Amino acid sequence: MSDALTLWVDGKPVQLQESVDLDLKVGIHRVTMSVDLQKLNKKLRVELVDVPGSAARVEIVTGK
Repeated sequence: MSDALTLWVDGKPVQLQESVDLDLKVGIHRVTMSVDLQKLNKKLRVELVDVPGSAARVEIVTGK
């Protein structure tokens, strides 16, 4: 994976691959993504997919 992207969940780094599945416990979690546009050499797509039967909800909060 490109060094143009970095991902953290609750402050802990996540190893990036073409597709990343996050299995998170019940509660609020902070997902942070850093994109270095100088190094990004292809299109970036981020997709949140609902898990069938899950009661989980996502709320997008933009940064500062």
